[in-house]
Amino acid sequence: MLTVANGKEQNWAEMPLEDLAFGNAMDCDFTLRLYHDLREVINEKNLHHIYDKLIKKSMVILTETEFHGMNVDTEYLDVLDDGFTRKKEEVLEELYEASPFKKKFNPRSSLEIIGILFSEEGYNLLPVKFNSKSQKPCVDKKDLSIILYEVKQAIQATSP
Repeated sequence: MLTVANGKEQNWAEMPLEDLAFGNAMDCDFTLRLYHDLREVINEKNLHHIYDKLIKKSMVILTETEFHGMNVDTEYLDVLDDGFTRKKEEVLEELYEASPFKKKFNPRSSLEIIGILFSEEGYNLLPVKFNSKSQKPCVDKKDLSIILYEVKQAIQATSP
């Protein structure tokens, strides 16, 4: 409720009925105001069909799921987990083999990726840009995509 500063510590059973009623009225008032404001924007942008056909219908399902839970096939989840774990291990082995060092490394470690891609012992690639604070090569998704594109272009240029 909007009138309660810390709802998790509030003992609702001991709150006076007047306070509960007032707080609920405020919640309803703000919700209705928000609805009218959002509905106006939705209509202006011609997005009302998204609410009517998708969100409104999904709310019934989500509400039922919240109250009644949902069945989960845990045996099938275990099968999926085993499959994904095996696939992850296969991909990591391929990654280790593709590394110039031919040893295990942490693919989530920026420092290790920098060593593999940009060191003389590694692939000796040129970085796209450097981090302004650490002055080390950037290895975020965007920069790695650019490097991959440039490597593919270089391979195509040297292929017969």
